[in-house]
Amino acid sequence: MWNRKNFPSEVKLNAREAQKLYSQLVRNAGEFQPDALNRYNEWFYHRKYVASDGVLHNTFTENSDVVTALGNCMLEGFHGASGRVKVIMAGSSIESAFQQIATQHRNNNFEVMISDFFEIPVKRDNGVVNLLVRSVRESILDEMDELSEEKRHDVMLCTYGFDSVWMRGDYHYILTGGQWYRSLHRLNVVSDGLGDSGSPYMVETIVFPVVDMTQVEYGEIIIEIFGDCSEVRVNVPSGLIRTVREVFEKQLHRGGMFIVGDICSAGELVKEYEFLESGAMYKIEDYRIAEKVLNYIGFNAHLFCITEFLKTYSGDALQEKLFGKYVLVVTK
Repeated sequence: MWNRKNFPSEVKLNAREAQKLYSQLVRNAGEFQPDALNRYNEWFYHRKYVASDGVLHNTFTENSDVVTALGNCMLEGFHGASGRVKVIMAGSSIESAFQQIATQHRNNNFEVMISDFFEIPVKRDNGVVNLLVRSVRESILDEMDELSEEKRHDVMLCTYGFDSVWMRGDYHYILTGGQWYRSLHRLNVVSDGLGDSGSPYMVETIVFPVVDMTQVEYGEIIIEIFGDCSEVRVNVPSGLIRTVREVFEKQLHRGGMFIVGDICSAGELVKEYEFLESGAMYKIEDYRIAEKVLNYIGFNAHLFCITEFLKTYSGDALQEKLFGKYVLVVTK
């Protein structure tokens, strides 16, 4: 299966960065691997940031009602009146959300670290006295640093992050005809992408049978969840689960909280990936698997649909239709 998607012609990539990314594409082309699609999105998002062209609309940081509920939820992870919050794969719209939260909770102090693959500029003076925001460049694909107790965070937040990054173990599984299958992808470089407005590569998908699903990571839980189904297409969030384990071990205080807001699935059939109109690829993962696995290994995980989340943490009804959006809240 071949797909070709053009990128916006008006966005120009810094030539030095473009050459670096192109070299990476060439080195990784021709190999089927689960994270191959990261190269595709890296190209797109790097172009977006270099061009200062903004990012996609983020309901979890731009919808006032949802931001209020997120703020109320975060406070449950604080140890006292002050709290440290780290945002991973943040995007550029997150700072205004924390300005709203800090304004609504003037008796609390918020120290916020924003991290993403690219350093995001933040305002030195945001006009909110109980809010301190700083930014750091950090890749979610790298192993996290282990922080000393005094430097650890109370809350970690990610919105619209895991749906556009393929991490180790993020596979697409298919059940049909009594047989489980798994998808892998590879990239074929078709241009240098430097003077071309289109994508520098094409994506090929291979589907191959899984011999024994019980030997797959979380395979027995997947079988249990879909035991009565004759046909399944599911993206398994192994990378999310691994990240949760890592942040509680290395960067969160005991009693801390990890919040993930995303477009995800709760049992629906899904494709390996979808294209956004802007050119990036994203996957819709089944967060029921994450919830069940995390609870099984000793965490307290609860998956809220967005409507339930607002009722729980703000008491308000949702003013717009936000289908397919969920919030996963994890504590330990």
